[in-house]
Amino acid sequence: MNKVYEAIEKKGWEKGIARGIEKGMEKGILKTAENMLKEDVDINVIKKVTGLSEKAIMNLKK
Repeated sequence: MNKVYEAIEKKGWEKGIARGIEKGMEKGILKTAENMLKEDVDINVIKKVTGLSEKAIMNLKK
């Protein structure tokens, strides 16, 4: 039973790490888009570089 618990715990930990990495990447993309907006980069270029929608980029302007 102990090995089963350890396997479940490890899988949960790995999922937590993966979620953390994903959230960090999302924050980095948003920060990049914000910096590009500050530099007056065209919205279409920001969309292409970051993969964000125009709506998401416009929300960063607020």
